[in-house]
Amino acid sequence: MAHEKFHDLDLDRELDGFEFPPTFDFGVSASGYQTEGGFNTPDGPKNNWYWFEQQGKKERTGYCARFLELYEEDFDRAAWIGANAFRLGIEWARLQPGVDPAQSGPPAFSVEAARQYARVIAAAVDRGMFPAVTLWHFTNPLWAGLDFWLDWGQVREQFGAFVEFSVREINRVLIDELHHPPIPYFITLNEPINVPMAGYLLGVFPIGKKGRRPAAVCYANILQAHALAYRTIHRIYREKNWPRPTVTINTWCAAAYSFDKMAQDLFLARANNVSREGLHGFLVEQRARLREHLRAVPYLRPPRFIKRAADRLIDKVMWDALTPDIMAPLADYIYESDDPRLLDVVGFDLYDPFMGNNLDFGFPRLINIRSQPYQWNANPRALRPMLEAYSWTAHDLPLHLLEHGMCHRAAGGRVYPHPNGLTRDEELKLAMLEVVRAIRAGLKLRSFYYWSLLDNYEWGSFEPRFGLFGLDYANGARRMTTDINGVNAAGAYRLFIEAFQNRDKAALREAFSRTNYPVISK
Repeated sequence: MAHEKFHDLDLDRELDGFEFPPTFDFGVSASGYQTEGGFNTPDGPKNNWYWFEQQGKKERTGYCARFLELYEEDFDRAAWIGANAFRLGIEWARLQPGVDPAQSGPPAFSVEAARQYARVIAAAVDRGMFPAVTLWHFTNPLWAGLDFWLDWGQVREQFGAFVEFSVREINRVLIDELHHPPIPYFITLNEPINVPMAGYLLGVFPIGKKGRRPAAVCYANILQAHALAYRTIHRIYREKNWPRPTVTINTWCAAAYSFDKMAQDLFLARANNVSREGLHGFLVEQRARLREHLRAVPYLRPPRFIKRAADRLIDKVMWDALTPDIMAPLADYIYESDDPRLLDVVGFDLYDPFMGNNLDFGFPRLINIRSQPYQWNANPRALRPMLEAYSWTAHDLPLHLLEHGMCHRAAGGRVYPHPNGLTRDEELKLAMLEVVRAIRAGLKLRSFYYWSLLDNYEWGSFEPRFGLFGLDYANGARRMTTDINGVNAAGAYRLFIEAFQNRDKAALREAFSRTNYPVISK
């Protein structure tokens, strides 16, 4: 599947029959640990990556992107782009920092940290952006332990208390002190498969032990924690008589059913009239349906039969590890209340869902795995078939693309080209083309969030650069006016947002064809 070039496209044909949806949100993203700065220092909050940093297994985060100092500048940039949503993270280790070794039990929560996050959220609202708040983005406080997710009792008590405090206290400050509305949108847990996979299967995230069974237990408990958070958030909002929030989870879009769509099907099973007794059969049926559906989607490069087999093997590893004794408590918890569903929208992230595409075959190495983010394929054409699959059980729920982007490598004063030969503006156009095609086909895609507004700390390294705006880390994380590669992708994004906001098809056509874009002043 070769990447399309815009000079080869008939844009009149692509836009024929396209109608702008009644609403569509455009956002940009950041996360706490990856951008805020100050973690794992002697006086700063410490999370479960502390020992990786201290032992030199990963780069130290240091001041990072200095988001907590410079968030107003960053929100100004997002507002310049035209975003009406900003996805940001709430860091548990900042809200419940440190613990005295002599103290029994978890430490106290920090009201001042909650107040700080409320001020950040209010600043986004003041610039016309609603906050999409992620409660958990792979990290937990160091005091909770490296294997926190293996003990459901601990998860229920400690993660549950964190959700309760965060939602109540941050909203209290927003409403009572800052005179702003409560948070309207929550993402409970980011990409639930990634800590089980990157930690317990691959060992590149900090955990205490490796293995398939702990990976499966971790995964099931993270999914169960979503149900806990979903119910907690809605309960608090009902008690306070606040407007009903949107609560979802963002899965990592994957051709492997057990990595992605299985979670959504679990949370929407009751909405699909699936009984507790029929749940396993329903999941088996949906897994087979996805596998058959994706047979029609070609891989980027041959040998395709080997790559398809690799994706199926990856799925089988987790599917088989999710044994009945692991799945039964999760299923029972989902069905223990009368919730008709446990998602308000279907949220997901999209890079390349076909992991087999990251296998290259040739010489001198027989197999080369594209394991680093800057090596990943750009594959926006996978969007439509995945949206179709999500729609089977979503019914009338909107589909929200909560994270999409691409990465360059910057190291030793040099920026390396993307292996697909794309620049960030070109990849963004390819992604927006698939957004247009999906909407034209009647799919209920209603949001697009770019990952990320700024370069960030990418789980152990500053070399991967995802930002619409690059950072000059050598000069205090100074914000650039372009991405790290000198490309004005932010200006390209602005053109698409303006076209959607004005419901202007001529402007949308121009956004695809232009190569000179508006430039931010500083």
